[in-house]
Amino acid sequence: MSLSAAFQRKKVTPFLVHKDNEDDVLICNERGALPCFLKTERLLAAELSAEELAIIRRFYWPAEDWPAFFRPLGEAGMLYLCCVPPRIAAELATVAEQGALAPLLAAHYAATDDGYSLHSAYLDECEQIALMNGVLPRKHQLNDFDRLLLSSALDRLAGLARPRQLYLSMVMDTRNYFFYRKHHEHVPGMMLLEVARQAMYAFFYRFSQLQRGQISLSIASLDVRFHAFVDANYPVRLLVQEQGSGIGKSEVHLAATLYQRNQPVAVVTLSANIIGMKLFRRLRLVKQLESSRFLPEKNISPSIICRGSNGESHDGRLLDLSAGGLCAVFAADTRLAEGDVLSGVLFVEGEGMIDMTVRVAWCHDYPKGLRVGFVIQHMAPEMRRRLLEAIKNFTTLNTRREVL
Repeated sequence: MSLSAAFQRKKVTPFLVHKDNEDDVLICNERGALPCFLKTERLLAAELSAEELAIIRRFYWPAEDWPAFFRPLGEAGMLYLCCVPPRIAAELATVAEQGALAPLLAAHYAATDDGYSLHSAYLDECEQIALMNGVLPRKHQLNDFDRLLLSSALDRLAGLARPRQLYLSMVMDTRNYFFYRKHHEHVPGMMLLEVARQAMYAFFYRFSQLQRGQISLSIASLDVRFHAFVDANYPVRLLVQEQGSGIGKSEVHLAATLYQRNQPVAVVTLSANIIGMKLFRRLRLVKQLESSRFLPEKNISPSIICRGSNGESHDGRLLDLSAGGLCAVFAADTRLAEGDVLSGVLFVEGEGMIDMTVRVAWCHDYPKGLRVGFVIQHMAPEMRRRLLEAIKNFTTLNTRREVL
């Protein structure tokens, strides 16, 4: 296995984890559970492409391809996952019984006269890795990108009853623009929380059969238990499973366990409501009080253009805004009076132009110009949506002046 192959990755689609940009995606190599053995006849009966069949053949070996210490002695016509020994001969069993592998032997192997024979159809990834590192030579190793390729091919095998589990790898991005704005001696806990959330969202869309865009998830509770600090020098894998009632018609309950160096470092549990997009859009719009004034922070152009009924145009600088009006300052010689009705235009990056009809509520002369308070008289529904989105995302409350 080459060094580059060990670090190959395929990020999860941003849309799937409720993100817009790939830079925000912190999970990769999404994969399901891998069975420890397959019947050859199942492969022959499946409608697999030549590439998919080659991938499965690459990592599932017939009995004769296994070294003598691990060669299975049972049923013919079986293929065995290369990183899980189907048999552990007596010569190796004594060593395994005395070490960290003893619990795995007790859980997944049956004792025989010449060692141990595998009986479990599935082992979780950490158990597979423990066996792989404990008794198998290097050629048996399986990295996470290999697991992704293999899992994708197995997804095409009809009737293969795999556990409802999802494994993912964390994207260990120590240059992340949000979580690594400063140096950290360990991976930030908030980053691990977001990694787990993304993983659980990916699980939901994989197993619920619901499509992103038809519904959304609204988090009701999120609980985290940290067991150890996480070192950015070592990879982190995640296992996501259902908890309690799992995925229901209106609720979902999931748990994500994060592992580093094969030990659990954090467990995050999530409960969320499954709601339709129309209801979701309505619920997420927090209605601002029309009397509350907001200061532009970003993305809102400081310029406002107003045009009177006589065609005269006035360019002003936006000071603050609200759901019902706005305040701007114009040149000292601007001719505006209380009661004037004008058309106004704002520009918001990401939303576009916002057109409205405004009425002058008051005017005051100041040394730096004419300060004008406007009341919004009319806005098309789409323009109002853009304004409310701009206020929600790109402003902060003006605590010095809340009433127009």
